[in-house]
Amino acid sequence: MTPTASTEGAVSAVRRWLERFFSVEGDPRWSPLVIWLAGLGLLALGLGGVWTGTGWPRFDPWWHVVPLTVGCIAIAFSRRHPMIALGVGTVAVLADFTIGGSPGVLLVIFDLLFTAFRIGRPTGRRVIAVSVAVAFVTVLVLIAVLADLRTGIAAALQLTAFLVVPLWWARDLRQKEELARLAAERVELERRRADDLIRVGELDRQRAVQAERASMARDLHDVIASHLSATALQAGAALARPADAGADRKTLESVRESSLAGLAEMRSMIMLLRNETDPDEPVAAPPRLDRISELVKQAEDNGLRIRFAGDAATVPAAVDQTAYRIIAEALVNAAKHAPGSTVELTIDGADPLVVRVENTAGSGAAIHPALSAGHGLAALRDRTAALGGRLSAGPTDHGTWLIEAIIPGGERVRS
Repeated sequence: MTPTASTEGAVSAVRRWLERFFSVEGDPRWSPLVIWLAGLGLLALGLGGVWTGTGWPRFDPWWHVVPLTVGCIAIAFSRRHPMIALGVGTVAVLADFTIGGSPGVLLVIFDLLFTAFRIGRPTGRRVIAVSVAVAFVTVLVLIAVLADLRTGIAAALQLTAFLVVPLWWARDLRQKEELARLAAERVELERRRADDLIRVGELDRQRAVQAERASMARDLHDVIASHLSATALQAGAALARPADAGADRKTLESVRESSLAGLAEMRSMIMLLRNETDPDEPVAAPPRLDRISELVKQAEDNGLRIRFAGDAATVPAAVDQTAYRIIAEALVNAAKHAPGSTVELTIDGADPLVVRVENTAGSGAAIHPALSAGHGLAALRDRTAALGGRLSAGPTDHGTWLIEAIIPGGERVRS
């Protein structure tokens, strides 16, 4: 270790000890006791009456024990009542000065000033600062008038050490503590903000899923209504014509097939329903894969280049509508995040139905999909999982973005 490093370490250790000794958080029992013993030790060395001048009445040095003891008692209560303790200590210092002064009492006023300026209220701190400034200037003026320059310089240094230094030190520690407190509050606020953003994102995702399920509830009306209407029409036609065993049997077979198809569609849809919907809300016809050409044309109008392979498979309505919605969401995302890109759209199979939508980076200022909320895909992922399938979305190794859904076609309806 170099001499410089050793000196810096020693200075740092002394400063830590002093901060711990004069610290407000320290044990208040030891500070007045140590100062009292130090004052007695200085008196025993003959340092009583150090400011006694010519013509100044001389007192027994041990009289300084009285103001020293009063000041140390004030220190013991300074943590709870800093301004009152400082007032009592100031009286003790003035009394000690009238009998010649002692270094031990200066330690008392140092501790009291430090404590009051560090933990006192703003008004009290302003009073202390003004009082110290006035006392400092007054003493210097009196010494300059009544004594010589040498005495004035010595007095200025002593006043600075015992009146100004404790205020400067206390202010420095207050600023450090305030900065540490503000930093801790900022960290806590950032943590709460992150938690709030997570909760808001989760609530948005749940709302998107619930909205999707509500939409499927409305779709159920059209899915089941078509089969029930066909059943009712066939039964009505059979009742309207004369009895014919062969024709009636064919009608019953058709009715049975339509009923079974309706039951299969209802079973696949009912798995997805979780919430009640508003009965007064108008019901729109659910889109199906046979309208895929409309989606392709709309995407091309938005600037995408579509390469479509496959055809509209014959699958249950729930699977059909889910596949349509997945393609629509994927094309909207491609137009938003990769404008001008080329999109490979593939529909393959029936059980399972495989839907793939893959787009290039595009020619516009693409926004990385991770920056979007992703609520639409979250709802469709939930809907696909409810049908026993899976939906994945993410970047590929060759720089494209791929959305792929594999949806079981379900049990086929047979007569």
